Amino acid sequence: MAYRLYQTEGLVLASRPYGEASCLFELLTPDLGLVLALAQGVRKREARFKGHLRVGNLVQLGLIRGREYWRLVSAHDSLGVPSSLFFVWWPIFGRVLSLTRRLVIGEVALPKVFADLKAGRSFLLTDTFTKEELGNYSLLAGARLLTFLGYALPLPETAFSDWAKVNLCLPPERRVACVQEVRRALEASHL
Repeated sequence: MAYRLYQTEGLVLASRPYGEASCLFELLTPDLGLVLALAQGVRKREARFKGHLRVGNLVQLGLIRGREYWRLVSAHDSLGVPSSLFFVWWPIFGRVLSLTRRLVIGEVALPKVFADLKAGRSFLLTDTFTKEELGNYSLLAGARLLTFLGYALPLPETAFSDWAKVNLCLPPERRVACVQEVRRALEASHL
């Protein structure tokens, strides 16, 4: 029986141990949506692509559809996170990934969501930010995700096409309006 190999880019949302040496990974891809993939033997010391599959990494993937899970047969890290930025970057982007895991269900192509997460991730890695700017990034990334998935109404603050530092400057009254819309959307989603 011939198996079809899917080559795609993916963002590692989560991982959990499976058996003695394997892991299950939740991956968001632009063309397959949310994929649950099994990487056999990836927890062994000599595993080929174990270092590439950290949560938050952007990875080139080779996947084969299985009965219960996709099978991960190759992974190459596209853009890793430098160690010096990890402790600043991860608490913010980790929250966005956590929200993505809660809101995205099943294997549905989400190219807009994937592209925005990828661009937002790259943006976070390119500059240094104040605590207020990081908070605004988290808020805007969540609002954009909710808007792309149809839970929230489009807001003027989230209507930009590219992530830029100027977008993170929210006046207090607009920040409050944005927070209220995010809360309303999350309540409406029943999550």
